[in-house]
Amino acid sequence: MMETIFSVAILGVLLALVGLQWRTPRSGASTRALAESLAELLRGARVRALAEGMPVGVGFANFPYTQTVDVYAGLPIGQRQRTYYYGGEFPGTYLFCGDWDSTPAAATGPIVLGCADDNFDSAGWAAGSSDPQLIFTPHGQVASRSIPHFGGDYHVVISQGLEVAQNRLQRSHKAYTLCVSATGSVRVERGVAGASLAEADHPLGGPNPTWQPRGPVAGNSNPTITTVKVHPEPHPDNLPPGHNTLIHEGESLTLEASASDPEGQALSVEWSATGGSFSHSDQLPMSWDKTSQAWKAAVTWQPPTPVGSGDFEIHCTVRDGHGGVAQAMRTATPKVATNQPFPVLFHRYDWQHFRSRVWVIGSDGSGEKALSEFNNSDMSIMSGDGRRICYAEGSNYHIMNSDGSDDQIISAASFPADSSLNYNAAWSPDCAHLALMDSTGPGERMIVVNAASQPTNPVVVFDAGPGRQVHHPAWSADGQKLALASNRDSTDSQLTFDLYVLEFQGSTTPFVRQLTSGGKHDTRPVFSRDGSVICFGSSDGVYTTCLINSDGTGVPRPLFVGQGGITPTPKFSANGLRALTCDSNGCWSVSTEPPYPDPSPAFIHTIPVKGMSFGPDDRVYFAAPQGTNRSVVSTDSRGQNPRQLTRNENDLTHGRWGPVQTWW
Repeated sequence: MMETIFSVAILGVLLALVGLQWRTPRSGASTRALAESLAELLRGARVRALAEGMPVGVGFANFPYTQTVDVYAGLPIGQRQRTYYYGGEFPGTYLFCGDWDSTPAAATGPIVLGCADDNFDSAGWAAGSSDPQLIFTPHGQVASRSIPHFGGDYHVVISQGLEVAQNRLQRSHKAYTLCVSATGSVRVERGVAGASLAEADHPLGGPNPTWQPRGPVAGNSNPTITTVKVHPEPHPDNLPPGHNTLIHEGESLTLEASASDPEGQALSVEWSATGGSFSHSDQLPMSWDKTSQAWKAAVTWQPPTPVGSGDFEIHCTVRDGHGGVAQAMRTATPKVATNQPFPVLFHRYDWQHFRSRVWVIGSDGSGEKALSEFNNSDMSIMSGDGRRICYAEGSNYHIMNSDGSDDQIISAASFPADSSLNYNAAWSPDCAHLALMDSTGPGERMIVVNAASQPTNPVVVFDAGPGRQVHHPAWSADGQKLALASNRDSTDSQLTFDLYVLEFQGSTTPFVRQLTSGGKHDTRPVFSRDGSVICFGSSDGVYTTCLINSDGTGVPRPLFVGQGGITPTPKFSANGLRALTCDSNGCWSVSTEPPYPDPSPAFIHTIPVKGMSFGPDDRVYFAAPQGTNRSVVSTDSRGQNPRQLTRNENDLTHGRWGPVQTWW
């Protein structure tokens, strides 16, 4: 399957519902625990009514079954003060306030037992609510609306799952009954009080009560969003600028959040997106997590199919049902960016014909394909768009399409046959030009060739002079600067190289700025994404990977001090937060942010590897030893989560990875 990378930057807090869907509860203990919890809530309501001299009511939303309880208080009208949602802590467990087949027969209705002295009418007391209620009066008595009563008690059933027909309970599982007397005493009984119906042997399904706003509450405060987690959770170093996570085509993104409410009210969430779909799209409750003491919710977001390209905004709102709203923003540029798999360029040696062949494979391991055979073909680089390849044959440069067609020799340019092409060539960002080292004169020169049509008419942009060298060209992202290394101005023509930046400024005759000097071997430059900084390798006996400002200001800053033996060949990650380098012990990924040098570099792989470089997805691609063989693999920016793209084989030789290439 072709892999697509989605990079998500979240607008707001991306939340969702674990759900009121039926799930098998842990055991009957959860039913008993909820019954005891509600019993304490009712006893507390009675104590408060007696102490404060006003009715205090407990309402059961969404007649006849619910997972939501409201508390009212006040005179002459009771106002809603708090809402409790039990579906998260006790999943699949319901409160039932309707009738059932019982002996003696239950009665329902606005029955008031012994409340005349309170001058109290239960029918219209709770403002804006017609839900079933138990109302404790200032004289210690109980009024009811729509709660079944018989034998002097009111009854509420708590059950794991329900079977309900015409608002009558048919079957229950591991049920308990809250029994409230007319004088306010509360007890918990096992089973359905007074019922002749049989208990189900297994948990029953249950209807999903819809969470509904319970109306505004005076002085209500807004909820607070505390944390947001994204799964899979990426390392920040692997993320493109302005984004939060990475997923692959065919996968979904899980978003989990925690929230709290000052009044302890139940919370709900709703979300929307400009593309893709959510596992839940309605306003639904969050669930109470006992361990973290917070309301939590999780949602699955599925990208659109087919993916195509584009950005998506994802919005979310958290509500408490009483007018309180919480919204949060994690970034100013909410985007879900999509990138198609890119080609990885590698080489196999044909032992039968004693020749190398160029191959490509998708960055997801798909579409492996041989291109063409040619001599010296282990020297090649791919254009940034993955469509063209420059390769070396003998002392000539060639350009061909990445399918092997339209092979052309670049006229008026050549290079020493024993040189590595990657030292000597670089595609421009628009893939229309090539910077090449030319050795046809008395000294080496850097030329630029128009590669969009016939590769002719080279323009000399840097002449090292007789007997001097120039190599390692690297373009800035805007195509206006070209960095390179040369010993043109050094007193030691063999060991001392300096860095130069060529600024074209719309002209084919560039302004040349020398960046480094001082007797070191400075080489292999690469621009940062914004072009302001260059990463390069430097050696004066100690091998160091450094940063320097491309405008010549400041001094070099060491990123990584190697253990000798190898001149570093650095490469920036696409987001610019890390750089690759190496020493005699292996290959490393280092931070480009202070402090310098990186106090905790990430180890990628031991030497020898071939073609190590960051791809545009900020994964590291290289040919790695696998016993006596080698395979093309990739890891994340810290050497973790490896993926093997090719089989283990002894004919896999060198590699450069398009559209980002390098060479050790």
